[in-house]
Amino acid sequence: HQFYNSETISRMKLFKKNRNYSRESDIVEKIKNVKESGKIFRVYDPSRKWNNEWSRYHIENIVGYHPAKLSSYERMLPIIEAKSNFIFKTLNIGFDLEVGNQIESNFDRAFFIKKIIIDEDNKETRYQTYRSDSSPSTLSYITYRGAELKNMIYNQTFEDIINEINVRNPNEITINLNTSGPQFLAISEIFYPNGWHATINGIKTDIFQVNDLIRGININDKGSHVIKMWFDPPDLKWGKVLSHIGFSVIFIFIFSKK
Repeated sequence: HQFYNSETISRMKLFKKNRNYSRESDIVEKIKNVKESGKIFRVYDPSRKWNNEWSRYHIENIVGYHPAKLSSYERMLPIIEAKSNFIFKTLNIGFDLEVGNQIESNFDRAFFIKKIIIDEDNKETRYQTYRSDSSPSTLSYITYRGAELKNMIYNQTFEDIINEINVRNPNEITINLNTSGPQFLAISEIFYPNGWHATINGIKTDIFQVNDLIRGININDKGSHVIKMWFDPPDLKWGKVLSHIGFSVIFIFIFSKK
């Protein structure tokens, strides 16, 4: 699909001049080039907080309107709007369009975490970290479903590599990676407690909530891994079952009359 052109975006009037860019088209051209290079990122554009205009260009505005956003996400909005380095990196925000900046270090939709802390209760301590300029790849919190884990420091080497991420389908995510040993992977996708499932190399695994916002996967072994995540809520399964039953009843009724 064609991404967009500068003329189209200029008509949208999404940007304003600032001291970092001499023309509106400068930041537009940067976004276009990064998108076409294959990098995955979101934008922060509070001027489009209540609509999903960016989605027309296959870009997610982290503060844009989306009917599926959870109350947990809404509770985090004040911290997101504080625009700390920690939160922007957690949410894979590559462009801050409130000021027109490209954030060079934030183009990772998934990343390994060096230290995890299991913390579902001490919100104040977590929120201090969230408002800081530290990196979530250095320290992050497991904030839901962490009972089976423990606080852990991981030894990361050059062998720990994320080779490929496929997020083209909003209901399915595939990640190919290599690890030198046990690792914890954060995936910058909003955590949903119900309906999402995951496997590592075909074996079912749990999805954890990281930093009150995103998803995490615990990897136990060294080697090459394929992580798959997909959305398949229970009510959808029941809907399919009831549809098949209804169709069968109608089919039997029609042919029993003949």
